[in-house]
Amino acid sequence: MRKPVPAIPDLELMPVMNLVTILIPMLLMGATVVNLSVIDTSLPRIVGDDDSPSEPGLQLTVAITDQGLGLKSVAGGLELSQDLDLPCVQQPCAVDDYDYRGLTDALARIKDDHPDESSLILLPEERVPYEVLVKVMDAAREDVGQPSADGQPRPLFPLVVMAGGVT
Repeated sequence: MRKPVPAIPDLELMPVMNLVTILIPMLLMGATVVNLSVIDTSLPRIVGDDDSPSEPGLQLTVAITDQGLGLKSVAGGLELSQDLDLPCVQQPCAVDDYDYRGLTDALARIKDDHPDESSLILLPEERVPYEVLVKVMDAAREDVGQPSADGQPRPLFPLVVMAGGVT
C-alpha cells in the first residue's frame, strides 16, 4: 500500500513582497546620496622620434616634496626669474603647512606674463599625501583671492599634468 503524500502548504509570499516594496525605494534614495568628484588631469605625452614639438612652451613645473613646494618655469630653454622655493613652516610638512597661497600668488604673476599658457606639470614625491596633491591642483587652477570681472575666480593653469616624482 502507498503512503499518502503530504500536502504542500501554500507559500506565503506577502511578507517577502512587502519587504521588497520597502527596500527598493530605500536603496534608490541611498544611491543618490553618494557623490563622486573627479579631478581632470592628464598623463605626460610620449614623444616618439617622428613627433617633434614645435614650441616647447613655458613648461611650468611644481615639485612637491616633504620639505615644501618648488616652482620652476622654463621658456624656450631659458630659466625665468619666477623660479622659487616655498618651504614649509615645519619640517617635515603636514598637509596644512604648505604655502598654497604663495604658490597661487606666484602662478598669478606668471599668468600675467604668459596669458596664453594653461598647462602645469606636477612632480610629487612618493611620501606626499594625496590631499596635498589636490590642494596644489586647486591652488594652481584658479585664484579665488582675485576674482575676474564677472565675479568668478580668476583661472590660472587649469590643465594639470601628473609626471614622475621628484628624485
